Amino acid sequence: MGDLNAYTSINKYKTFSKHTNGEKVLPIYSNQKINIYLKEIAKDCSIHKNLTFHAARHTFATTVMLSNGVPIETFCSSSGFFQSSKMMSK
Repeated sequence: MGDLNAYTSINKYKTFSKHTNGEKVLPIYSNQKINIYLKEIAKDCSIHKNLTFHAARHTFATTVMLSNGVPIETFCSSSGFFQSSKMMSK
């Protein structure tokens, strides 16, 4: 993949961005819009569970970050979870 890092990724997507003010490269969707997309994905994949942004965020936190040894302090500062993160990790 060569020299792919955050800056090259951002520069790659800047050309596709609808935002021209230089602040946002990728679109930012509301929780409601993400939930609509998750329901469409679940239907297309024959998943019979209620997928939500909240559930996806929790799943990422527990299965990806904490289960792979990411320190709780790093997790808390990067995710927006604070006190509840310490309880969740036990």
